[in-house]
Amino acid sequence: MPSDFVHLHTHYSLLKSTNTCSGLLDMAQKYDMPAVAVTDYNTLAGVMDMYNVFAQTAINPIIGCEVYIKNQPCNLVLLAKDIKGYHNLCAIISEANIKEMHINRELL
Repeated sequence: MPSDFVHLHTHYSLLKSTNTCSGLLDMAQKYDMPAVAVTDYNTLAGVMDMYNVFAQTAINPIIGCEVYIKNQPCNLVLLAKDIKGYHNLCAIISEANIKEMHINRELL
């Protein structure tokens, strides 16, 4: 019986995690999860690896990113709902990386 649980904040970061997309796929298959999100810090570096690993499976990859919000004490996890959301996420991350690595309310 498939699980209703979907992990929406799975760290994929060279600085803060040792997760791999193939390891996340193994975990999702083991627990019969229908989807899993990969959220890196201020980058979408894991997207291509995630796409390649999950492409031949029935598990839905959810693209996301954890971003630093300027002048805020906490971070925000952004998830792409569809292709438009992915393009918006790419634009936000690109702008943040070009300027100062922080996202402000105007950019969101």
